[in-house]
Amino acid sequence: MEGVVDDLCCFFERHNRPERQRMFEILQRPPFHPLPLDQHMHIQQEHSWKSLCAVAELGLLDVVRPIQPTQHEYETFWARLECAVMHDMALGTLIGAHIGLCAGAIMTMGTDDQHEQYLPDLYACERRGCFAMTELGHGSNVRDLETTAHFDVATQEFVINTPRDSAQKFWIGNAVGAHLAVVMAQLYTNGVCHGVHGFVVPMRDAHNHLYPGVRVADVGHKMGLNGNPNGRIWFNKVRIPADNLLRRYGSVAEDGSYSSFISDSNLRFSICLAELLRGRIAIILASSTNSRVCLGTAISYALSRRQFRVGDAEETLLLDYPMHQRRLLPHLAMTYAMYSPIWRVQVMWNDRSDDITVRMQQMKEIHIMTSGFKSLGGWFARDAMQAAREACGGQGYASWNHISRFKADFDASLTYEGDNCVLMALGTRTLMKMYRKGLKDRKFPSTGLLFHMNGLAMSDIQALDLGYPVVWREGPLPAGGRFEDATSWFDASLLRHPVFLLTCLQVRENLYLNLLSKRLQQETMKAGNLPQADAEETAWNACGSLAMDCGRAFFERLTMQWFLDDIRGVVKLEATRNLLSKLASLFGLWLVLGDARFCGTSALSVSRQQDMRQEFDTLLGEVRVHAHTLVQGMAVPEFFLGPIATSGDSNDKFWSYEQTLKNTTYAGRAKL
Repeated sequence: MEGVVDDLCCFFERHNRPERQRMFEILQRPPFHPLPLDQHMHIQQEHSWKSLCAVAELGLLDVVRPIQPTQHEYETFWARLECAVMHDMALGTLIGAHIGLCAGAIMTMGTDDQHEQYLPDLYACERRGCFAMTELGHGSNVRDLETTAHFDVATQEFVINTPRDSAQKFWIGNAVGAHLAVVMAQLYTNGVCHGVHGFVVPMRDAHNHLYPGVRVADVGHKMGLNGNPNGRIWFNKVRIPADNLLRRYGSVAEDGSYSSFISDSNLRFSICLAELLRGRIAIILASSTNSRVCLGTAISYALSRRQFRVGDAEETLLLDYPMHQRRLLPHLAMTYAMYSPIWRVQVMWNDRSDDITVRMQQMKEIHIMTSGFKSLGGWFARDAMQAAREACGGQGYASWNHISRFKADFDASLTYEGDNCVLMALGTRTLMKMYRKGLKDRKFPSTGLLFHMNGLAMSDIQALDLGYPVVWREGPLPAGGRFEDATSWFDASLLRHPVFLLTCLQVRENLYLNLLSKRLQQETMKAGNLPQADAEETAWNACGSLAMDCGRAFFERLTMQWFLDDIRGVVKLEATRNLLSKLASLFGLWLVLGDARFCGTSALSVSRQQDMRQEFDTLLGEVRVHAHTLVQGMAVPEFFLGPIATSGDSNDKFWSYEQTLKNTTYAGRAKL
């Protein structure tokens, strides 16, 4: 199976394979060695910063220096970041805060002279930077930030101020010790507010002392990511030069008059924030790397750990128990499937146009994709890591086996860079606009996200509404097969076919969109005494839970679709395609059968669902045979897996007293 393993690795490592190997080798050397587990968070933070400085000294951040990096430079950055996150989430997050957000904000919102002034020192890690947007009182609602930046015409300065404690910048990555911050604040000139803009605010002098009016505090110990110095910042009427306004999209003249080539303030605001979506892409990538490390550890352990025997036979491997297969293998299938949207979102970002009009349209789609897949990927990874931790029993709870550390460090990703529930609901709003327009026009655009709805939304929805069963058409499976309203004979063996399952997910998606559309209309009518805009907002709030389910149905269907496309287009060997097709079937069945609302409709009869569950159990056994190959195919070096992945419980040398002291780092206490 060596050729299959390499083919699977290429599924995850689609570019820069030699560079990844070089990065893995570097991360196994000082100063990147992980700290002992009982170190104070301040020591962890200093270790993370030194690791980032070492990355910069090796020139590993040079690929993001250009204002418009090439596709190869972007790909190299993503590859190196993936390796860093696989090694240490704190290091990856620090790269994101210092380079992705702080330097990234200056790059995307600043002018050429501002790039020359600030970026070289940031990329070389000669100055520490942070991106100060989130406030204690406003996280997801960025538009209503309270921090102010008033322009003083007399002195040609901006006055940055925290008017109340709720306006303090909160959870700011790399804030503790930062020399400068990109502060997002409400811009005022001549008494008029022009909305949220970015400002470069110096925080420390050459002697590392805070400037007057700047106060910084650590947020304190966290459940994870204690190697990332998150802080709180207050500004007491701090004055900065007028040139410190990041003025690519808006500028202020000496007399205080404001100008921008984008007249629509909402559009200008959206463009500024959209250019920072690289952080969400990094989180989507981290959801994959963390799942791969934790599942790789748990499944490898289950292939060596034995418990209980039947008669005189050898004790049974954990992964030979169907219950254990059910705990882990669906998450393994999900991890493979999720890499398809991860790859595509990266490509979307890399291929952005230099033409501002085209770029604005591209960023709208990138915003939808990053919102949905950050949420979906985060929830999938959270569940996968929890399953891995439980499947390893006490070993999964031990920090030295990495799972608990990855789980705790990743948990912050569920809410930073946008709360996942809020992001999924926001993405659904855009989808609903597309859906309603398609129904009105009786056609969905061929380049749109809902193109597959043509025919489905126009005809099958009536069958669903009338409660007719939806089954597969008779005869050979068509290449783009779909459901039809019929009562023809059905072969149960087709229940595992990926195309059938994709069509199930399409019908499910359409069902949710149709249901949400009707519910929104009903709720809007209930609030008819309010102005139209307020009535619609009230309706969306009332339908929040359904909106999340609707968005999830869309992004899960898209994940399945892209996964099948990649099985046909990326994989080279027929044996690999057959193996990944089993994972696609397992993933599809898991999604369909796991949706109680959909299973409660008439789309699939109870007997058909029972047949599908039988196919699901059969597939678990078939995938288990290839579990070791699939773990190797996730391209995680053995160095990054937890020790139980390679030692099992029977390696006397590993579990000796001496080695135990090294693992736990509590040698001194053990001798007492």
